[in-house]
Amino acid sequence: MERGYIRVTSVKGNTAQKRLIPICGNLRAWLGVCRREARACSDYPRPFEAIQRLAARAKVPWKHNALRHSFISYRVAETGDVARVALESGNSPRMIFRHYRELVTKEEAQIWFSIIPSTVADVLSVPQAVDA
Repeated sequence: MERGYIRVTSVKGNTAQKRLIPICGNLRAWLGVCRREARACSDYPRPFEAIQRLAARAKVPWKHNALRHSFISYRVAETGDVARVALESGNSPRMIFRHYRELVTKEEAQIWFSIIPSTVADVLSVPQAVDA
């Protein structure tokens, strides 16, 4: 966190590309309240399945990679820099243009990137809701 980037290696990413993803201000806030010494950021062995269970209980449709797709869309709107977002996301600029460009406004991106935890209790209640 001190360097301001998350390193994605070929082992963890879906592509063979290594890349650095910047830690935006709101991500820093979320990671700050969840900070721990362990390298893993989740206690769940399969976080995607936990999110699916939570979405099903909340009766909210959940698409595969919804947060990744949202991040890319909002990041393109925020920066206006398709090449930069392509590097950060491990996609090609062509893929970014085809699927993510002009889906949201810069104002919507500012709102997305301003979502922060209001209290530590708010963040700590999320895992409880997933397993409840």
